Order: sequence, then structure tokens, then C-alpha cells
Amino acid sequence: VSLSPSGRILGVGTVGGQLHLLNLKTGESRVVEPQPGQWVESIDWSPDGKRFAVSGHHVAQVWDATTYELLATLSAHHETVVKVDWSPDGRRLLTADSRGQIFVWDPDLAKPSLVLTTPIGRLVSAAWSSDGYRIIAGSDEKIIVWDAENGYRAAD
Repeated sequence: VSLSPSGRILGVGTVGGQLHLLNLKTGESRVVEPQPGQWVESIDWSPDGKRFAVSGHHVAQVWDATTYELLATLSAHHETVVKVDWSPDGRRLLTADSRGQIFVWDPDLAKPSLVLTTPIGRLVSAAWSSDGYRIIAGSDEKIIVWDAENGYRAAD
């Protein structure tokens, strides 16, 4: 579940691979199928609300939030992509899989610019710091912080 930055569109993913987009002002609903037959694991809107990212089985996708056109498929993971998170400036997209591999993408090029591997086992979540300079990942037992530009560990 994710609410657009404007607060008007609510995105709800299903175990059947559909993403329901509900306009909270008009009641209009739209369904896209980013992960047909697979669970939608994570949804996140770009800060400007013009795009949204969806993740699931081994891939993440970037969609146009106005036309609902698929803009990019980001496929470098070998496990379920449990988290997508736009950087605060909207220029990069973080994807993280269940085994602890994190990719930082340029979504316009659909290419990763940084790859991080966590030694923490099953990854629970990953996110950008509010200033965009750090990436934080955590499991049930450990949290790791990286520099988002060069991938150096900033803290364990």
C-alpha cells in the first residue's frame, strides 16, 4: 500500500500480481498488472508523483503515473524484490531483495549504478536517508548504513 505524494492516488498491490490505483477524490479505480501471477511486494511513488515503482518476483518496474505506461523493467535480482524506494530527489531508485542484495538504479537508463550486498541474512527493509546521502538496510538482527554515492559502509 502506498499513497501518492499528492495524497490523491492510493496504490494497493495484491498477491495475484495486480496493482489497484484508486483516486481518492473521484473514486475512479484503475488496475495494472505489473507482476501477473506474482505478489506485488512493494510500491513507491517518485517524490514528484509522476512515476511509481513496483516490485515482486525478481524484478522491479517503473510506471508513468498519468498514462499507466510501463517505462522500465529493472531485472538484476535473483530473489524476490521486497523493497523499492525512490531517492529524495527522485533521480535514483533503490531495489532490495530478500537475500540482501541492493541495487541503486538510474531509472531512465534502467541500469544499476551501485550494487550493495548485505551480510545480514534475510533483508527486512531498505531505504534512503532523508537527505539522500545514505542507504540504510536492516534485518531482524542488524542494521547497516552505506554512503549512497560510493557504497562504502558508513556504520554497522
